[in-house]
Amino acid sequence: MVSQDRQADQSDYYVLTANRLLDGRVVWFTPQEHWEIMLEDAQLFSNKENAEKKLQEIIQSNTAHFLIDLHYVELINPFHPASARENIRAFGPSTHPEFNPRSIIR
Repeated sequence: MVSQDRQADQSDYYVLTANRLLDGRVVWFTPQEHWEIMLEDAQLFSNKENAEKKLQEIIQSNTAHFLIDLHYVELINPFHPASARENIRAFGPSTHPEFNPRSIIR
């Protein structure tokens, strides 16, 4: 399910991400306010300010105590991170398929 708080003609997208303390997996904040392992499940924010605002709400609410490295990620189009680092985080390490979230059957 894709949730967007943006106009179709805008080019910037942002999502929230973190790592789970339990297993180190990369997780993405969803419109249902859960953390999932698939980038495609993430809530899209229309601009950096909206993403930062939601990130601060999550941090201040202390509901993310099982997460580390909470931050927002800029996307160059829906579900394609702008940086190489975030591409690796989103689509899995280049070392072993076992650690790629796409290899996990949900």
